[in-house]
Amino acid sequence: MKQEQIILLRGVMPSGKNSIPKMAVLRQHLEEAGFERVRTYIQSGNILLLSDLPKELLSQRIHDLIKERIGADLAALVFLPEELQAWVDSVPFADDLDPSRIFFTMTMECPTADRLQALAEKTWGEEAALHLTERCAYIYSPKGYKNTRLTNNA
Repeated sequence: MKQEQIILLRGVMPSGKNSIPKMAVLRQHLEEAGFERVRTYIQSGNILLLSDLPKELLSQRIHDLIKERIGADLAALVFLPEELQAWVDSVPFADDLDPSRIFFTMTMECPTADRLQALAEKTWGEEAALHLTERCAYIYSPKGYKNTRLTNNA
């Protein structure tokens, strides 16, 4: 049965080798590949579509399609809407914190226990608070995400 899927492309750039010139072109390629109800959000690389493929296969198929037809080498994270909603509903920080300073990022795969432990033990001072789960890192940064040493590569 086809389900709505959320696809987040990692590393989309406004120009260069990992750019997608127009989301309309990407939508067209996805529709030509047989995906239904394809929607994109601005130039962000965020996609909604219907698919009955398992997530891993859908991720690989979208990656390959973009690489072949557009030339960008972008990882595609695939989630069900209820998974994304569960992450939003599970924000571990106090309700009185400024919600515009709470961020979360997902991983392609579960980091090793050693990697999770190393990140959990690192201190960020007043710059940020970090809470890790198996596939999601929650970050509270009172001065904004761009002003923290925490990045998707941390």
